[in-house]
Amino acid sequence: LAARQTKFALPIPESPLPTKATFLPNSPRPFRSETTDGVHHGWDFYVNEGTPVRAIEDGTIMHVKRDFSWDEMNHLHTGDSELEQQENLDIYRGNTVYLKTLSGHVAIYAHLSDIPSDIQVGTKVSR
Repeated sequence: LAARQTKFALPIPESPLPTKATFLPNSPRPFRSETTDGVHHGWDFYVNEGTPVRAIEDGTIMHVKRDFSWDEMNHLHTGDSELEQQENLDIYRGNTVYLKTLSGHVAIYAHLSDIPSDIQVGTKVSR
């Protein structure tokens, strides 16, 4: 119960929450509306490459993708189905880590320049 009452930590402590509309969830992404749902799904923090990111809450790593290549952008699906749209979103997100928090949320850390080798599916992390 205590974990559910705790507020999330900022993933990048030195960076305030974004306020620009295009950096926020649900902002339109018309440039990719033919291949996805055309909506932004997260908060964009613009920081220097290599800036460390922290877990917003204690949890378990559910998914890791660390082999993004720009060539993947040449192989997007047509986006005719929800599955194809989701697969395209995974490509747009680049290197990613999915964290299942103790309170039951899933945090997606996307556009990462590097993911440490000790971050693996099943790894328990602390806030």
